[in-house]
Amino acid sequence: MSCNIEEILFNDSLSTAREKINTVYTGSTQIWSGSVGSQSVISVGDGTNVANSTRSIVAGGVNNTIAINSTNSAIIGGENNIISGSSHSSVILGGSNNKIQNAPYSVIVAGDGITANTRDTTYVDNLKTSGHRHRNVRTIEQVYYQPGAEKIPSIASNDDIILIDDQTVSTGTIDPSTDYTLGISGMITQDEVGRVVDIVLTNNTGFFSVSAVVGVVLLSTGGDDFKINNWQRSVQLAAGDPGFYPLFMSPAPGTGVPATLGQSVSLMYMGKNDSNVPEFVAWGTGVWYYV
Repeated sequence: MSCNIEEILFNDSLSTAREKINTVYTGSTQIWSGSVGSQSVISVGDGTNVANSTRSIVAGGVNNTIAINSTNSAIIGGENNIISGSSHSSVILGGSNNKIQNAPYSVIVAGDGITANTRDTTYVDNLKTSGHRHRNVRTIEQVYYQPGAEKIPSIASNDDIILIDDQTVSTGTIDPSTDYTLGISGMITQDEVGRVVDIVLTNNTGFFSVSAVVGVVLLSTGGDDFKINNWQRSVQLAAGDPGFYPLFMSPAPGTGVPATLGQSVSLMYMGKNDSNVPEFVAWGTGVWYYV
């Protein structure tokens, strides 16, 4: 196999010279070509592939484009795929008419017409796996939290299962709105619609589980309105009731009978309703059924 490099002329621009150096021919077939993006390369296809961003590559397929500002990205095969905006370190693997827009560290796997606009996310249609799915599990040690303290725990973007380890002891006056809150505001975004987080009580020996009226309290940051099942924070506050949603209540609060170990709640964000209030659906053995 012979490879040829086109002659670099005296009046060639730097970009033109770089493209000639990076352009590889084997026999009569042009395989690779330098592109406009610095340190970038494309497989020519029918001449419609473009890699305009630094350290990017388009390998195979036709009419695939990596636009400027999407450094360290790649498109492998497929057709009419685009990576654009600030989508650095992203990849499209095959498929057609797929787009990654302003979504760094994201991947689209095959498919047709998929648009990725969330960073650190993998997009794929109709996924089938042959192995086991491993869920992210985090333990939260339930203790007293000071009002406004940064250590008040919240549901994180990568939480699948949260284990509640109740180690609280009775001391002074307890304010459920600040002392044993689990923040839910991290789930209140458009990208989180349909997401389910499981919350499980794994230690019921603490004061909250044994003697307090409620266990874990769900509350939004800043006291914003939200709705869980048929309970709504603003409605409860207007009626003079507490504006928090309890989980893992003792079957006989105040009698020393602990909340049942192993209670669980599945919490799913449904999006905002017509009144722009975030809505959740909750189910499980630890749910408080408001009547």
